[in-house]
Amino acid sequence: GSVPAVTLRRFELTDVDAMMEWASDPEAEAVLAFLRDAVLRHQWFRAVCLGVELEPRPVGAVSVTPTDDACRAELCGVATAAVKRAVAAVFGEFPGVVRVEALVDVDNPAARRVLENAGFQREAVLRSYCVRRLMLS
Repeated sequence: GSVPAVTLRRFELTDVDAMMEWASDPEAEAVLAFLRDAVLRHQWFRAVCLGVELEPRPVGAVSVTPTDDACRAELCGVATAAVKRAVAAVFGEFPGVVRVEALVDVDNPAARRVLENAGFQREAVLRSYCVRRLMLS
């Protein structure tokens, strides 16, 4: 089938309801605080939106966070089209970036396929890696 129209845009505080649907967090205050305190302040955290109407609804998120190594970036994605668009935007908006890394849960084969379909290659399994929920590090 055809890929639906995928767009990226900055999050807005009004996205909290849509975010709660896919963030699977039962506590509205936690999601709202995360959106207000982390997402809105993050230099490059984008809503992944589907649809071509005036206000496409957010269905996921993608973010880019520079690491200690100036040549690396961390990327988390939810759809092949969004990942491809985000990677293209990273190379366009951040001069000097030569590599983008994607982290995916080892128990999430669907996310691995999304990344592989977007051109990523599996390089390693980070056995002691820990991501805290709703935290940007």
